Amino acid sequence: PEASSPHPRASARRPRRTDGTTASMAGFAAWAACGLLLSVHGVDAEIIKGISYGPVPLKSMDGASSLPADDWFCSEAVPLWGPSGRGDLRVMKQLGANMVRLYGNNPEHDHTNFLDEALEEGLSVSAGMSDWPYYQKVPGSCLDTDLNCFTQIQPMYVQNLRKGFLRPDGSYHPALKYMNILNEPDLKVPSGAVTGGPEGPVKMARALISAFDAMLDAEIEAGVTGPLINFTATFSFAICGACSQFQDAPALGQMAQLHDAMHHPENYGYTPKHDITAAYQARFTHSFNTASPATSIQNEFLPLYTANFPTTPLYIGEYHRVDANQVEDVGLALSLAEQHPLFLGISFFQYQVAYWKAGSEREFGMFAFGSSSLTSMEYFGKTFDVYCLEPQPDGASGMVMPSALSTAYGGTGVNYSALCLRSPEAVALDASGFSEIAAQHSVPQMAGFVERLIHRMGATVSPGAEGSLHSLAQVFVDNGSFEDLASEVASRPSWIDFDAHANCVADRGVPPSTVQQAVDQVCSQATSFSCEDIPEQCAGNIYRSADYVFSRYYKEMGATKPLVDCSFQGAAVYASSEVYGRWTGSSQCVDGGVMVPILQETSTTLGPNTEQATTGAATATTVATATSTTASSATLALSTEQATTAAAATITITTTSLALSMDPATTPAATTAAASTTLALRAGAELIKGVSYGPVPLRSMEGASSLPSDDWFCNEAVPMWGRSGRGDLRVMKQLGANMVRLYGNNPEHDHTNFLDEALEEGLSVSAGMSDWPYYQKVPGSCLDTDLNCFTQIQPMYVQNLRKGFLRPDGSYHPALKYMNILNEPDLKVPSGAVTGGPEGPVKMARALISAFDAMLDAEIEAGVTGPLINFTATF
Repeated sequence: PEASSPHPRASARRPRRTDGTTASMAGFAAWAACGLLLSVHGVDAEIIKGISYGPVPLKSMDGASSLPADDWFCSEAVPLWGPSGRGDLRVMKQLGANMVRLYGNNPEHDHTNFLDEALEEGLSVSAGMSDWPYYQKVPGSCLDTDLNCFTQIQPMYVQNLRKGFLRPDGSYHPALKYMNILNEPDLKVPSGAVTGGPEGPVKMARALISAFDAMLDAEIEAGVTGPLINFTATFSFAICGACSQFQDAPALGQMAQLHDAMHHPENYGYTPKHDITAAYQARFTHSFNTASPATSIQNEFLPLYTANFPTTPLYIGEYHRVDANQVEDVGLALSLAEQHPLFLGISFFQYQVAYWKAGSEREFGMFAFGSSSLTSMEYFGKTFDVYCLEPQPDGASGMVMPSALSTAYGGTGVNYSALCLRSPEAVALDASGFSEIAAQHSVPQMAGFVERLIHRMGATVSPGAEGSLHSLAQVFVDNGSFEDLASEVASRPSWIDFDAHANCVADRGVPPSTVQQAVDQVCSQATSFSCEDIPEQCAGNIYRSADYVFSRYYKEMGATKPLVDCSFQGAAVYASSEVYGRWTGSSQCVDGGVMVPILQETSTTLGPNTEQATTGAATATTVATATSTTASSATLALSTEQATTAAAATITITTTSLALSMDPATTPAATTAAASTTLALRAGAELIKGVSYGPVPLRSMEGASSLPSDDWFCNEAVPMWGRSGRGDLRVMKQLGANMVRLYGNNPEHDHTNFLDEALEEGLSVSAGMSDWPYYQKVPGSCLDTDLNCFTQIQPMYVQNLRKGFLRPDGSYHPALKYMNILNEPDLKVPSGAVTGGPEGPVKMARALISAFDAMLDAEIEAGVTGPLINFTATF
């Protein structure tokens, strides 16, 4: 097997589960001591189909040494990957990719926009730390601290977290799935670690475990909450003759050395600040780069890997055999991922030709630069052309390389004829831009222009109305003018939805320097608000700051012409809430938005990252205090499951009470004083297609009375519903169900794994309180308190919440949708309530309303945040 090129890249896999562990090392030792080792056997996550992306905008080696930065996922590089530029991320999606693997990274730059755009295109992101702190920084690199990299990496990763990796609520951005500690460390720290003496691999391992420890520490300093990402270190495919094991097998020696260092850091001259062993077991994925064919991976690598690393997943961060038939070779690699639970997939190397390198390094790119430039890019003091792209040939398959990859990845394919045309997102939104798009004589291009115009007027195309959009585009592709088109859209045809909550916000396709200039100008003119009062959640990002400023100033002006009045030197757009709702934090920062509370953790624990499926995982509990810069109470968003018809149901929430009011005149945007926030339930939920599930494992009535429990969705019952057992939840999904309705419930048991599995299968869950506290508990049931059930139900539901119903950030598990207060209460509390006197229904109702009250109280005690579930009582 060959070693890969000196410039590598890494990939990642979407986590199967969403336990939502929180970032603190406090609970690692106890968690590991419980023996909760992780296993990925039986994982059925989406296979990684990545693309390695380092889009250096140079046509030759000239200027490579004087590039001002190598960070291509910052907002300054939006002309390369954004839809208003070359649209690289959209092209990747068309190729069938589900992940983009990155390289350079300057933590001083904000990366929110790239992550938002990747999420919009359905791409996960594997980011990485750059080489600079490890050996390029002079003075002050890890070489100066004997490859103990803690002091170099910790503050840099804190910056990464605060500059886009985290959302305002402290949770990781949902697009971010992997963080690469270092790319090909075996070739860099120290140089030649694999070919020298045994001290080389030891130093390499010390650099990696100290950097890993630093990143864990940074998560705590930054206050990370919610689901965590995985870490990796992407090795070359070189044989490490200096390593202590696997001295004749590529990459495995390096992995074994790191594995040993993670378990025995004292042998590597490092004393970790945190329990890196438990973190490694919970949150690490191995990776490597290779130019070897899939047959080599199949026959020479995977058998040894799976035998020696049976619980640690793996992906290939750079994969490309240059002389192979890419349809066949990539297809075989993906089939290996189907067959081997540990092998997650590949990231194809690479997106574009690396003209800034020499020799064989230029053979890997799928796309070459075309002769024309689509636009220019101001990039930290220098201006670069953004060249259009042309597909490179793949001789062995008889296709162009992107088509070969798209065939293997199952993509829709790319319209190559449009790659060197100006995008409808890039031209001016006026008569000149209209003429430029019309001259292309392309209905899809004109449809893109029309939709952009619709978006800029605070509207969206109605669901299912794409045909009307294309019909209008067909009319204007060869006839009419921009003025006629704008007039047609402004006439509000029935197939366009105009949003009453549209706002003037920052254009995410504009460089941050342009946005900053516009913000400074508006702040100098505003009279109804002060830019000194921009909340913390908005002030940390120039685009969110602009959302705050532009939306308020537009309202102050009394503006009525979005295309004219919402521009601010080209830095702003008028957008519907559907559009700006896709941008991190924008919905909170616009005028009328609601701040997301900043969670200040007072007691946290860190459980396993859930890409590696647990066989019996514990869920950590987070005790958090919610604070907000704009409100004195925590704000809870509402479940949207319950449809309302004419009337808008609004709920006012404070820290001490939940009050429901029904008012036909209430609008969804209604707001209250700073101490509370009013939010609306909306209609339009998916039809329930449920399966009722009480899988008592008895073939007769014998033993029924002595069953130890009737809780079938606890972890102990996984052989029935889990895929490693009978797989009942998967069968339900195959039947077409979208919900599973449950019965028994022992709040002392943890229910996280069932909820995770249901979510993986696309099933929502309707849980319920068991009969026991209502009339079976002797003594102490509700019958003993005249069917006032508050004292019985409140502590039990608190336990439910803390045993899996809530994620560590305090939000409900996304699979849980309903909680049944009691099943058939009219037959139970009291018995025969429907057939006796009038006091029966009265007592029944008292039992239900007191239990409901208890559950609301339990939510407050448990510190519930985020979207809520609905309650029911099933008669």
